[in-house]
Amino acid sequence: MPFREEEFEDIYYGYKDLVWSLIIAAGVPSPDSDDVFQETWRSVRSSLNSFRGEASVQAWIGTIARRRCADYWAARRRRDFRLLPPGEADPEGRLFVEYRTAFDRLASREAVDLIREALEDLEEDQRFVLKRRIDGLKYREIAELRGGGVDTNRVGKRLLEARRALAAILGEKGLL
Repeated sequence: MPFREEEFEDIYYGYKDLVWSLIIAAGVPSPDSDDVFQETWRSVRSSLNSFRGEASVQAWIGTIARRRCADYWAARRRRDFRLLPPGEADPEGRLFVEYRTAFDRLASREAVDLIREALEDLEEDQRFVLKRRIDGLKYREIAELRGGGVDTNRVGKRLLEARRALAAILGEKGLL
């Protein structure tokens, strides 16, 4: 039986402190913790109707929150690793050496051009939100830039729509 909006609100207000405590315990820095919190609740809401009750709601939400924290740290490690100049060590101490042929560089350039074209095919609002997120802005900062009473939930929704639309466009172009 699908959950009603009131039930989600009860779950949210009943467990939001738990989610915050898990995010803090995971060491997610303050500027990023808002995004992890939003992503956690977005995951809870999207999978609420598939909750089978095999565990308590608290354990289920806790698991989702811990996974979003793990996702955050994995993404951060990947981002930090990509920022290392060639020849430097990654966070585990392995030497990072970049081997790229001329063909690899050409293929990368063509892929970047296709991605740029795909971005231009998005709706203006989707493109704006996605580009700001790629620039590293948080949901709150994007909402402030949009103004006009746009909240972080609206930013998150538009970002999800933009990602799906971009994936569809790139799939049509053979990149995904």
